[in-house]
Amino acid sequence: MTGPSENAAEDKDATMIAVGSRLAGLRAAKEMTQAEFAAEIGMTARAYHYYERGTRGIPPDRLATISRVFSVDLNWLLCGSGTSEVVDHSEELHQFIISLQQYLATTGTQLQPVAFGNIVSRWFRSFCEGQKIAMSDVHLWIDLLKVVPQK
Repeated sequence: MTGPSENAAEDKDATMIAVGSRLAGLRAAKEMTQAEFAAEIGMTARAYHYYERGTRGIPPDRLATISRVFSVDLNWLLCGSGTSEVVDHSEELHQFIISLQQYLATTGTQLQPVAFGNIVSRWFRSFCEGQKIAMSDVHLWIDLLKVVPQK
């Protein structure tokens, strides 16, 4: 029978191996050797080799460097969920905010800043999850949140 500390150690080992496997896949996708990949993140090939094999945990600062240098989503790297590539949705977000501001100006509607932020946040979260929200639905949200019409 295994105790709680043994299970925790097994989980930690499995996590390090899984992260190492994702690192190896990322490196292969970038068509780099271990030495080249290690040099890009400022470490020796030998130390990097331990991360990829899953025999050593990766310090948070090194994870941040990998994410930044290779545009890798940390959630994917650590948990395997989502997509490996960091996707820049700034243009879509910018266009949504412009559309929202135009609608508010056209209808003479003022929203409290927190309500505006909540609408943008909800739309963006849905967008990132692949759920398209029609502007007519956003307009309904606004109708529910109207504070004071502009005069």
